Amino acid sequence: MIRPGSKKFVATRWQKWLVPLVLVFVAMAVTFFNSAEYTSRNTSASQFVTDLYNAFFGRPPDAPGLDFWLSQLNGGFSRGALLNTFLFSNEYQTRMQGLFGAEAVSRAEIAMVIDYYRGLLGRLPEDAGFNSWVSQFRTAQCAGSAAVTAKASEISASFIATTEYASKNQAFLAGQRDPAYVADLYNAFMKRGGDLNGFLFWVNEITTGSRTRENVRLQFVAAPEFQGRVAAVIAQGCLP
Repeated sequence: MIRPGSKKFVATRWQKWLVPLVLVFVAMAVTFFNSAEYTSRNTSASQFVTDLYNAFFGRPPDAPGLDFWLSQLNGGFSRGALLNTFLFSNEYQTRMQGLFGAEAVSRAEIAMVIDYYRGLLGRLPEDAGFNSWVSQFRTAQCAGSAAVTAKASEISASFIATTEYASKNQAFLAGQRDPAYVADLYNAFMKRGGDLNGFLFWVNEITTGSRTRENVRLQFVAAPEFQGRVAAVIAQGCLP
């Protein structure tokens, strides 16, 4: 029997899409740290950081590292944003490469759909939904660069408009919802946690009413960092 959560189970489940296993474990980690069981523990900031070190680096935090991340949390960095920072850190990526070695690389449109599921819904996709979104990207790839650029924005907006995303965001306390939204944008679009000043800037834009959530999403879509990923989807070309 293949045990759920084992390396063999994960590889068997996702190998048909050539999804790098590190992305699977990223999604699993987000699910765990956002679970009712974990959040009900009401961990202190220090314990939360310690849990991140143990989970992702396989070691307890060093004193300077612990102090630094506590200062970031005290400065307004959300726990979700800090989780993303650990997930996409060089130390964690290196650790995963040590466990799994070199992995097959998925096509760029597959990776982008996976990132929308991971970053916005906090989970891996179901077959039907995944196939539908990838199909839409591939139709756009055959229609040209403008169609792909528009589709990348349109699909991300569709994810955010779902009742699933609304329920996920509403599960946070009122004051944590906008920071959670910004953390999700960094995760899905940039695949990183964001720097403290940038993170606080976007949260402040929403909380003060200077920009709507939708406007902030469009700013992330238009960012050169994300457009570089869109260019990779365009470069994959039209499948025969």
